[in-house]
Amino acid sequence: MNDDYSYINARIRGMKSRLLDRPFLEKLLSEENVHTVMALLQETEYGKHIEEARTLETSEIGGIEEGIRQHLAQTYSGIFGMVGGVPRRLLSILLGRWDVYNIKTVLRGKFSGLSLEEVSKSFVPVCKLTEPLLKEMMKQPDIKGVIDLLITWNSEYYPPLQAKLSDFSATNSLTNMEVALDKFYFERALSFLKRGLEDENFQIVVGFLKTEIDILNILMIMKIVGHQIPPAERGELFIRDGLEIKGEDFLSAASCRDIDEIFGRFASTSYREVLNQAKQKSSGGSLSSVERLMEKYMIERGVAMFARNPLSIAPVIGYLWLKLCETVNLRVICRAKVARMPQPLIQEELIFV
Repeated sequence: MNDDYSYINARIRGMKSRLLDRPFLEKLLSEENVHTVMALLQETEYGKHIEEARTLETSEIGGIEEGIRQHLAQTYSGIFGMVGGVPRRLLSILLGRWDVYNIKTVLRGKFSGLSLEEVSKSFVPVCKLTEPLLKEMMKQPDIKGVIDLLITWNSEYYPPLQAKLSDFSATNSLTNMEVALDKFYFERALSFLKRGLEDENFQIVVGFLKTEIDILNILMIMKIVGHQIPPAERGELFIRDGLEIKGEDFLSAASCRDIDEIFGRFASTSYREVLNQAKQKSSGGSLSSVERLMEKYMIERGVAMFARNPLSIAPVIGYLWLKLCETVNLRVICRAKVARMPQPLIQEELIFV
């Protein structure tokens, strides 16, 4: 492991050069079916994982998606394994979001009564929660069993989940539990990072986390308005310490009559353009359209990190988001080919940065 940013980022530049470029994605887009798409992908870095996955999956699309998932997890884990010292600590914070994502995936799977096989296809194990641990969580009889298992492991993630177990039992909704998990992650990360704010690398990570908090709060506001969540329950759903969205902004916007009114409340923020795009793309700006555009917004911000100091954590962040963007595009293309979507419609869903 190495804590020298010049060495780390030289490795990252080499990895960046092997990413699939736009002409290649457009070639995939022009293919007639998922079979020919798979043939092309087998000639890339994804080939090994797709070939291995095909032996376990019953469909071509299943093999491709499983191969893509495994490749992403291995790539992220490989980056984490090659860094040491402060860079490793910062990267553990950034990649720790995948632990949170994986826990939510398990909770949603148990809540929906999905099988281990179905849920494990969505795991991206790159940090503390490995795939065997995540599968063991899915083997528990219910959500309480999942939390009890985390307690036996003395996992750092069990306290926020345990604290909201009674809420889940009363409401039969995972919302409060998931927000508590997000709050725990951000509060813990920012508490550590504030100790080193004289360091540019700490500042970069803090800025990213605070932007993500804003985006989660905006999406939650839309959910509150769309589902008419009572005023007394709204405050608990706010995640503090965002970049621009404060508590009073959150509660004020959450009282809007509809989603169009919400957009107006954020006209003076950095998110006005992406929200306007969502409003234009979908009548009233549906939650799914906003989520997709916010994902694109974060990817664009992440990729822009390549323009920052090359002797910092910035290029690593840039690569993480570029790789995620690549896998998102590949999934879109493959699923669209199976669904026989027209090429212009597929093109609209792709994210090019």
